[in-house]
Amino acid sequence: MEDMMFGLVLFVVYYIVLVWLYAPAVESDEGAWEVNQDGEIVHHNDNLTVPTVKPIEQQLKDVLWSENEEVTETVIEVEQKPTVEELLDGVEIDKITLRKARKIASALGIKQKVNNRDHKKAFLVAQIAKRLRANPEMVAPIIAEKVLAA
Repeated sequence: MEDMMFGLVLFVVYYIVLVWLYAPAVESDEGAWEVNQDGEIVHHNDNLTVPTVKPIEQQLKDVLWSENEEVTETVIEVEQKPTVEELLDGVEIDKITLRKARKIASALGIKQKVNNRDHKKAFLVAQIAKRLRANPEMVAPIIAEKVLAA
């Protein structure tokens, strides 16, 4: 048993020494790489800073546009959100059904039961109207979605 352990340790020592002797040496560039504030990768060599790579913005411009082609205008498609009045066009809060009122109330987080008894439709409609007056930008899309979906 001892001879086997000695042989194993001796093999590991020889292996480590041979790997260390014959491993390829890593040559350094005698400098360091870093990114400056402009986004350029620079190489420091003997106190000489030389930018080696163009900034990413310039690389993209070179790839996407040729020098002959000028970009004259930029088109930005702006998606306008519908107003509260447009969302609630044709929806009367007072005339919604109990089923729709329950769907809206659950989406708005309004409790529908107290002591295991359901709230009446009038209470739910009043709570929905109250939330609509308090925060119309958030509540109107929910009401429109639930009423028009059913």
